[in-house]
Amino acid sequence: MQETDILVSNGKIAAIEEHAAAGGAEVIDGRGLVAIPGFVNAHVHLNDSPLKDLGVGRKMQEIVDPLRGLKRKGLAGLSLEARADSMSSALAEMVAAGVTTAVNFHEEGSAVINMLSERSANAPILINLCRPSSYSDMEAIRANSGYSDKEIASFSRTLEEFDGIGLSGANEYSNQALEQISVLGGGFRAIHAAESSETVSVSRKLTGMSEVERVMEHFKPHLLVHMTNADKQDIRLAAGKGAAVVCCPRSNAILGTGSPPVRELLASGMKIGLGTDNLMINSPDMFREMDFMSRITRLSGLDPAAVASAEVLRMATAWGAAAVGISGRTGALRAGLDADIVLLDLNGRMAGTHDICSSIVHRAGPDDVVATIKKGVLLHETQRVRRLN
Repeated sequence: MQETDILVSNGKIAAIEEHAAAGGAEVIDGRGLVAIPGFVNAHVHLNDSPLKDLGVGRKMQEIVDPLRGLKRKGLAGLSLEARADSMSSALAEMVAAGVTTAVNFHEEGSAVINMLSERSANAPILINLCRPSSYSDMEAIRANSGYSDKEIASFSRTLEEFDGIGLSGANEYSNQALEQISVLGGGFRAIHAAESSETVSVSRKLTGMSEVERVMEHFKPHLLVHMTNADKQDIRLAAGKGAAVVCCPRSNAILGTGSPPVRELLASGMKIGLGTDNLMINSPDMFREMDFMSRITRLSGLDPAAVASAEVLRMATAWGAAAVGISGRTGALRAGLDADIVLLDLNGRMAGTHDICSSIVHRAGPDDVVATIKKGVLLHETQRVRRLN
């Protein structure tokens, strides 16, 4: 932990050094505080926010199946306004918990996203990913049938309003459909993969290939979500193709799908981010995600040194930014990057710490967030913020 000043100018970190010249700028007293990069929530479904705790205790496919799941049925009865209001509240919750960037996997068109932007000026930067409105059934996957020209044209128009593509999973698309989607001009491509043993088994029965094998060959994603049930061959393949992964251990745990193979992912050299996943089953709290990730990884290998606290903190910040392709913008406290900064209180639950990274991962929570700053703008502050001018 280094005592220093952080100078912010025009939304960027201009300098990190002792006695940085502030001129006539606003000065926040950082004594008793620790500054960390804003959290990157690399995988969240904001659309779920009005359906909190719907279906807990049921199997994954019963809850989130894109055609027949409880989520789809629950959202069908809600107005866009009600959904946008709920999503806006979720964004405010994220900001108060130190999130400055969130990657939102959205299942529909842009109508509710546009409403959300009007309601949520003081919100994390959202990277919104979309998917086609129709899916391949099992017969289409076996026959390798693709989308019609009309369907592709419709999705292309939708994609123009988003930042990239975020697909549900390999078992909802034929190989031809994956290839058709992959060549569209969406820039960033992400997909759920190997989330449960059931989805892996279905993929092998339908195609003779694992989900990861199929998507790496036919979709060529930048980011794989979950990888909870990926085997060593899957991990080697994805790492060799330069894909990153985002892990969501709390979601995997409550759905009973296992725990991510973190040690194997780390050993492969893959960039690893953290995400809080579906709001219907998880709070968007990256502190909880870090704590759970650290503990479950050590428990699964019965090894207290299985993962370092500093590595888990990087998953929530720098490595998460790298995983979603924005490490040149955010994720670290470094001159030239966006001033996405979280100030934490050292005099509360972390008082007396001998390992600041471990205390942030295992002890800190939203109540310890004194301020959340995005591009130099205070989005969230408490009464503990002290100004010197």
